[in-house]
Amino acid sequence: MKTMKNLLFFPLVLIALLLLTLGFFEGRKAYWDNRVQKMCNKDGGTTVFEHVTISRDDALNGGLMRGDLFAIPAGKNEKTIFYVNFESKNIRDSDPLIFRSETSIVRVKDSKIIAMMIGYARVGGDFPSFSHPTHQSCRERSKALINFDKAVQIKEESK
Repeated sequence: MKTMKNLLFFPLVLIALLLLTLGFFEGRKAYWDNRVQKMCNKDGGTTVFEHVTISRDDALNGGLMRGDLFAIPAGKNEKTIFYVNFESKNIRDSDPLIFRSETSIVRVKDSKIIAMMIGYARVGGDFPSFSHPTHQSCRERSKALINFDKAVQIKEESK
């Protein structure tokens, strides 16, 4: 009779430990998701310092129409009008990884920042498994991207 109780007790203890472990990982993710959202609300999003309109010819000559809207710093040349600068800083290096990203559109001729987009994200923190890690980033990211892209407009030629 005593061994029967032990046989029933052991699986219940394992299930309880599994649920506690799962709760720990999910609770930690929820904590960091909340922190990421607070950082996003504090200074995340897009700031456009100057709206710029360029002609279609300038866009074609400056490489803006080749599929990539802007050159990266290493790919700029004498015809480049704007380039994109990207910086990422880890806020937390362990699991889950928390980082801040800053993307700027810079005008080449005067090195002036035209627009800047700041975002925060969490990657990982999941219960150990073979699946891809989950992630959480600023909720308004798509709106920020739209505003970022509107910083430089290409003027259509009137005929």
